[in-house]
Amino acid sequence: MFYRGLLVSRRNICCTVINNAKKAAKKAPEPTSAPKMPEVVRDTQLLQKYCCGLGFKVDEEDPELKPDSEYPEWLWSIHTGPPKTYKDYDPNTREYWYALEEAQKEHSEKIKGEKSFYRPPRDTELNFRSRLPKKKFVTK
Repeated sequence: MFYRGLLVSRRNICCTVINNAKKAAKKAPEPTSAPKMPEVVRDTQLLQKYCCGLGFKVDEEDPELKPDSEYPEWLWSIHTGPPKTYKDYDPNTREYWYALEEAQKEHSEKIKGEKSFYRPPRDTELNFRSRLPKKKFVTK
């Protein structure tokens, strides 16, 4: 095999690739410890006055909450419940059709993951012959 004008065997190339991968693995920096998560604030008085956790800098304090009249009106109309399905929309809107398409995708993925109930019989099961004697049914 020619490699950059040289005759090289496949074994040399494979060993070189493996050795380079080992060197790269050795050079990889060790992961540092994960950042500590902030403690959960359970003080109700503090939660009513400040937006806890929004001051993400070390020296920064959490901002104080303002009265509802100082926030825009659209803020109170945001949907905060469970995600809407296609049944919640009007069929004459684009949102309905986007949600319907998403529901169909989820349904087809769910079906692909499930095992089917019916399994066709194997050849050995079709040609099965019992060694037991056949029962004779007596009719009265």
